[in-house]
Amino acid sequence: MLTQWEIGQRLQSVRLFRYGHQYENGCFFYKCVKTGREVRIQVMNPRAREVLDASYKYGAYMFPRTLDGKPFTGVELTKAFTRIRKQLRGFDQKLQLRQLRHTVVLELALAGCNIPEIASITSHSLETVHHTLKHYLSKNTELANRAMEKRERRRLEQVAGLSGEIIVEGARCIYLGDLPKAVTPSAPEDGGPDEQR
Repeated sequence: MLTQWEIGQRLQSVRLFRYGHQYENGCFFYKCVKTGREVRIQVMNPRAREVLDASYKYGAYMFPRTLDGKPFTGVELTKAFTRIRKQLRGFDQKLQLRQLRHTVVLELALAGCNIPEIASITSHSLETVHHTLKHYLSKNTELANRAMEKRERRRLEQVAGLSGEIIVEGARCIYLGDLPKAVTPSAPEDGGPDEQR
């Protein structure tokens, strides 16, 4: 679940990840089974890094079955996720483990990443990233609110000559901006009446 949520990789790749081979020192590095492309992803979240490093044993599978330490099959992973999903309150009971990859695509887009940047992390094709965003972004309120904030910031900058940030806190909207530069008086010209005396 963690690698699906944090780095959005394909299940057929993730289930074969081993310490010291596909993961070392907070970095995933592997060859995508579908595209053959080399992928390198640094884990930036400290809690995710802590969880990943807690069971480090060189050469061991990162996500093994508890009975024999061998990797899960795809079917076993799906069943395990279904059991976890049923235990979580308020969790969408239709959600499939493979769909967490879509969540990563959406979160990266909302963070301001462009399509090539997203594809470089998830190893989707550019077309697939575009299709996924087309499906999810149209329903996203956060994106609409962010667009309206940008529009309001631009309007304030044009009307008042200010530049700054809009801070939204609950129902309050505060604009923090730099005041226009004050006009400073110029120095007196040489040869004025005081200098002739």
